[in-house]
Amino acid sequence: MLRIIFFVIFLLQSSTIISYAYKVLDVDFIESMSDNDAVAKQILEYNIENLKIFQKQYKAKKPSKMPYVDRPLIPKVMHHIWFGEDIPPLYLHYLDECKKLYPDWEFKFWNEKDIDNLGIRYRDAYDKIKSYAGKSDIARYEILYRFGGVYKDLDVKCFRPIDDLNHKYTFFAAIEPVGKPIKAPWKFILNNGIIGSSPGNPILRDTLTIINNELDHNLQEFEKNISMNIHQLAIKSSMLPLTEGFLNQSSIHDKNIALPSTYFLSLLNFTFKPVRSLRKWRQKLSEISYDPMKPQFHFLRPESLMFHNYRIEDKREIPYCDFDYGNHMNTVKINLVLKGLEIHKRKMLKVFQRLYTQTIPAKGRLNLNRNSKTPQTIHFVIFNKSERVKLEKNLPTWEILNRNFAIKVWDEEKLKKSFSDINFNIDSLDLDCLRFYFGLRILEKFGGTYANYLAKPHQPIFELNNRFNFYAGLMPIVNRTDPVILSQKLIGAKKGHPIISNTLKKVNYKNLDSVKKIGEIFTLEAYHDIHLTGTNIILPAIYFEPKAPNYTENTLDYIKRLYSKESKAFSTYTQFTVVE
Repeated sequence: MLRIIFFVIFLLQSSTIISYAYKVLDVDFIESMSDNDAVAKQILEYNIENLKIFQKQYKAKKPSKMPYVDRPLIPKVMHHIWFGEDIPPLYLHYLDECKKLYPDWEFKFWNEKDIDNLGIRYRDAYDKIKSYAGKSDIARYEILYRFGGVYKDLDVKCFRPIDDLNHKYTFFAAIEPVGKPIKAPWKFILNNGIIGSSPGNPILRDTLTIINNELDHNLQEFEKNISMNIHQLAIKSSMLPLTEGFLNQSSIHDKNIALPSTYFLSLLNFTFKPVRSLRKWRQKLSEISYDPMKPQFHFLRPESLMFHNYRIEDKREIPYCDFDYGNHMNTVKINLVLKGLEIHKRKMLKVFQRLYTQTIPAKGRLNLNRNSKTPQTIHFVIFNKSERVKLEKNLPTWEILNRNFAIKVWDEEKLKKSFSDINFNIDSLDLDCLRFYFGLRILEKFGGTYANYLAKPHQPIFELNNRFNFYAGLMPIVNRTDPVILSQKLIGAKKGHPIISNTLKKVNYKNLDSVKKIGEIFTLEAYHDIHLTGTNIILPAIYFEPKAPNYTENTLDYIKRLYSKESKAFSTYTQFTVVE
């Protein structure tokens, strides 16, 4: 009996043991801050004094050098502040993911009434500050100073356990990365969307004192400076003091650390380059501009623990581009190719384009649903051990990016059990066509997302499953003989969607020619039925098929690209890439 009791206790604690066992990794400080980009590295050097301070402290106190203390130095309490009514669906999704990752943590929510009852030390400053963002900043510092724990904005997505940090440090926060458009020389700034602190930490005491002492001056400046907006006031009044407090109170001998960007900001997914016409761009950093083909901070890194999704005001995880741009019609050759397609091909593209343009959310209006339209399940189909090995290389990334999703791997045995009407011999059939056929059968019966076992994810797919009853992406069209056909790499659909059902009605798995044509049949059914059953979308090629090995550019495109400093079409991953 005792053995059974101990076994049950072990099972209940197993998830906790896993989180304790995860060790936070070390990184190269400069590479983490710059995403290894040459221009970003030069910008870092512009603030060489702060660079040396933060780099020296990280080198002295990086995770591998800090002793693990059995009793956490930072309490395992996750604090959140929310001023308002209902929490948006994306934030609830992030919260659910986080709770799954931290089953032994306490989650504490603070609203305006809770903060009023808290008795904030600098109540006058709290009342004077002109935005909820500023009030939230003051409240989070006060809460952490009194109680300790980890403060996390609700727009933070959890990837891996941070318990290791709680047992090694008395304070941690992330340094903002370089590369964003800026109007002044870039400075090392701590992001205050994720902060871990022990109770009574002098960094937070100093931060609150600075806010209180300088607020009246900042408010006067705001009234006199016509170009200063409320967001800039909040940054200056309540965000920047955290960095100042850290610099005042931290040294190489304590247990406070400023972590470089990729720990908490690895998916910011922004792009930049120095404007070509500038000779002395170091002196004109305000004119750094975007290069839409070269994203920085685009990939989930081995050290990535969380992601603060603060960059875009509507919090969309997947950026949207113009349909023509997404198919590289901005290149001379591809533009001519698409214009020269047969009429029925151009008609298909036009239908998909109109739907895409009508469906993508306008800036600032990402309206997510309380319940996802497409089930949150990702299906993979494999037929042998070799395919399983290849799938398992990318499976951890699928799970980390989509922690609320169920992952189902279908092998030959499971397929025969669930689809008893099919008697097949894989040795006599084209495996890729058969795989796609079963992928569609699975979507018809269960709904969810079918992903090719070789697909490598770049972005979470929650937004796609939440908003759409059906989604797929185009294959690149780089020659006039190329068909208009949908990618088989990633497809989402609700259970029994007519595009899926009507495709399967026209495919006989026993007829090899029929199975080989399944991609063409699927695309035609999408064209005919795309306006049925609610919100559907066909995404441009760069989302699911960012590369086209058979594309060769012409001389005019080559010259144009040399001048614009953009990448060759369909040759690289972009900020829009969801899966490769």
